[in-house]
Amino acid sequence: MKDNAPVAPYLRKICGESWTHLVDPTCKALDFIGIRTIGQLRKNLATDKARISRVLASTGFPLSIHLRIQNLLENKEIEQKTTKKMMLHLRKLSMTFNGVYVDKVEAKSEEAKKGIKKGWKVLAINKKPMHSQREIIEMISSRVAQGIPFGVEFSTSSPPPLPSQPPPRCPSLLHPNPHDLGGLLAWERQSLPS
Repeated sequence: MKDNAPVAPYLRKICGESWTHLVDPTCKALDFIGIRTIGQLRKNLATDKARISRVLASTGFPLSIHLRIQNLLENKEIEQKTTKKMMLHLRKLSMTFNGVYVDKVEAKSEEAKKGIKKGWKVLAINKKPMHSQREIIEMISSRVAQGIPFGVEFSTSSPPPLPSQPPPRCPSLLHPNPHDLGGLLAWERQSLPS
């Protein structure tokens, strides 16, 4: 993540599909206060977290995204992907998925004994890249039914997925319209301590 990189692709990567509709209004709001690059966002986050949080909240981002952005920019999360490859020979599928992420692993299952954890991202099965939950389940189910061992590659440092549906948006006096940048600035000025 380079300091001169634009903010929008970075936010899209963090947000996932459920929250991409909030990226453009957020970038406009950040641009309005002079933040256009990752370096500027990092610098402002270090000096005025409350201001950045107000901008993110005003455009509807949930707290989980605020924290993820903050952690990544402060380098608290590992940015490099850590991968783990393993061979599995399962009698039954004892884990569930949310997209390409492991959502649940049954206790005392073969998967749990191998150390598979919730939040891991399935990168490939038998060296074939996986792009959807359907692909993963079909590939694993066919191997389990035939009793064939198979190789799986996980990313163990991928952030867990966000909820599949964003909460409904309610108009609020606390948060200005993200498309009204003048109102956002006025709201921000009145929110600043005197």
